[in-house]
Amino acid sequence: MNNLGFNLFKALLLVAGEGFIGMVFFILFAFVIAVSALSFILVESGGSLFIVVLLLAVINGFILYWINRWLFPKFSISNQVQTLCEYIIQWLLIYVTVYQDLFNNLDSFLKLAELSANDFGKWDLTHPSVLTLLVLPSLISVWVGIILYKTKEDTI
Repeated sequence: MNNLGFNLFKALLLVAGEGFIGMVFFILFAFVIAVSALSFILVESGGSLFIVVLLLAVINGFILYWINRWLFPKFSISNQVQTLCEYIIQWLLIYVTVYQDLFNNLDSFLKLAELSANDFGKWDLTHPSVLTLLVLPSLISVWVGIILYKTKEDTI
């Protein structure tokens, strides 16, 4: 179990380091696109900003792949650390989604919070924001339970 704590620490450092490198490359590529003719070609000629961001994310992924091909063997990054990195990234993505949804729709949530249990019929449980706040935290809970079990059984 002590080794797992150290591996979790290594995974946190790896995610933070690669996240920083990914952000630097993303900003660099976005700047190059903004000051070049690529801006007109990618965005202003009918393309969407989503596609540009997706393209930059994929390019960053390939760069980080080549960095990882050197980094993982050099520093003996185990499969367990890589799995923990994946979990950390997935948890952060879910957390950021809930956080963004909460603050984008704060008015709706404050109104929902004012409803009592007797007014349950008035709750709009089909609203995407409400679903996000109900489903994603529960998925995180299930995930944590599974990971803790796999950690106890030493199967991560």
